[in-house]
Amino acid sequence: MDVTSDLMSHFQIGIDIATSVTIIGAFVSWVIESRRRQRKEQQYGVNERANATVLKTTQEVLVEFEDRFSKLIDYGQTFEKKVDKRIRWDDDKPYEYIGSLIKKDEKFIDDRLNELHEFREEVGSYYEVIQMRRYTLFPLLDALDEGEDFIQELLVDIEQIGTVYNKLSSGWNALLKEYHQLIIYMRDNNILESEISSTDLLDDDVIKRAVLSILRDKDYLDWTLRFVAEEDEEAFTEMVNSGEMNVEVLSPSVGNMLGALSSKPYELYGQILVKASTEVQNARQECKDIVIKLSALMHKLLTNDNEKSLSSIVKEYRSEKYFNADNVIR
Repeated sequence: MDVTSDLMSHFQIGIDIATSVTIIGAFVSWVIESRRRQRKEQQYGVNERANATVLKTTQEVLVEFEDRFSKLIDYGQTFEKKVDKRIRWDDDKPYEYIGSLIKKDEKFIDDRLNELHEFREEVGSYYEVIQMRRYTLFPLLDALDEGEDFIQELLVDIEQIGTVYNKLSSGWNALLKEYHQLIIYMRDNNILESEISSTDLLDDDVIKRAVLSILRDKDYLDWTLRFVAEEDEEAFTEMVNSGEMNVEVLSPSVGNMLGALSSKPYELYGQILVKASTEVQNARQECKDIVIKLSALMHKLLTNDNEKSLSSIVKEYRSEKYFNADNVIR
C-alpha cells in the first residue's frame, strides 16, 4: 500500500469513528432527554394531583367552617336582637325601656341566659374544630412561600376565639347569672319593690356578700368600674387584680352599687346585657376572620397568582369591596 492509500485508509477510519461517536452521542443525548422529559411529566402529574388534593381539602375545610359560622351567627343574632333593639341610645336614660320589659317579664333574663349559653357553646365548638383542623391546614400552608406567616396569623385568631369564649363563660354570662340570683333573692324577700335605702340593704348579709362578690371579681371590672369614682379607678383596679380587700377603697363602690340597686335594679340588667352583646359581636368577628382567611387561601390555590401575596388577598377580602369584616355580620 502506497503512502496515499495508507492516508486515505486512516482518514476513512477517522471519519467512521467520528460518525459513530456522533451517532452514539446523539443517541445518549436522546435517551437522557427522554428520561428527563419523562421524569418531568411524572413530576408534573404528581404536582397536579397534589395541587388538586390540596385544593379539595381546603375547599372541604372552608365549607365546614362556612356552615359552622352560619349556625354561630344565628345563635348570636337571636341574643343580640333581643337586647340591642331595646336600648334607647338617643335617650338620656338608655336602659330604662329594657329595664321596664325585664320587670314585667320574669322569663326575659332566663331566656337571654339560655341564648347566651347556646352561643357560647357554639363558639366553643368552633374553637375546638379549628384546633383540630390545624393538623390538616398547617402542612398545606407550610408548603406555601408565605405559609409560616399565615400559620402565625391563624394561631392568633384561634387564641382570640379562645379568649372571647372565656369572656363569655367567666365574664358576662357569669355576671348576668350572679346579678340575676341577687335580684331573685331581693324579689322573693319583698325587698325589690319596697322603698329601702342602701344602708338598709347593707344590713342584709346575703345582699352584702353578693355585692362584695361582684365588685371583687376581676372578670367584671369593665362593668363594676361604673360604681367607682374616676379618681379611685386605679386603686380599685389594683385591689381587684391583686385579690386583696382594701376596705377604704371598696366601701364607696359598695355604697354606690347598693344605691343603684335600691333605685334602678332592672336598668342594671340592661348595662350587663349590653356588655354581653358587645362580646357576642366580638366573638362573631373573630370567627369570621377565620372564614375570610380560608377564602383567601382558596383564591391563592385556585389562581396560583404569585403577584399577589396571601396577606394582601386577606386584606382585600376583609375590605368593604368583599366581605366587609368590621361592618357586615355574615
